[in-house]
Order: sequence, then structure tokens, then C-alpha cells
Amino acid sequence: MVGGAFEAAGVPALTGRQLEIVSLVGRGLTNREIAEHLEIRPATVKRHLERIYDRTGVRSRAAVVARYMQPVAAPAPVIERALS
Repeated sequence: MVGGAFEAAGVPALTGRQLEIVSLVGRGLTNREIAEHLEIRPATVKRHLERIYDRTGVRSRAAVVARYMQPVAAPAPVIERALS
């Protein structure tokens, strides 16, 4: 989902940069690591997150990630059978 698709699903749309930050948060990066990756200041990352929280009504990194990142389906477990 991107942009209007989020809104159609009842989830507020985020800017491209905000979605990029959500993606990096979802990968487990800290604000400092995100800042280094995007070549911006950690304070700028913090501001982006505050705006994301305001826009979405959530108050945690985990809640934002849960709302905007699609779960990745894990492959079905492989069961090995010993041949007798």
C-alpha cells in the first residue's frame, strides 16, 4: 500500500520520506542509524517520527511499523522424514 491506498484502507497516508523512515524503523535501526543512512541529523529523524505519530495517532515505533509494514510471510516449515 502506498499513498492513496493507505487512505482507502482507513490509514492516514504518509509522505515518501516518512514511509522510508517507517521502513528503517521496521528493520530495527535507531534514530542515529537512520540519520546516518539518510544523511540527515538524528533530530530530523525524531521530528519525522513525531509527525508520523501525530498523523497516525499512535505513540510507539512498534505501533507505526505494525500499521504501515506488510507482514512478510515466512516459508512453510520443511519437515524432513528419515527414510527407513
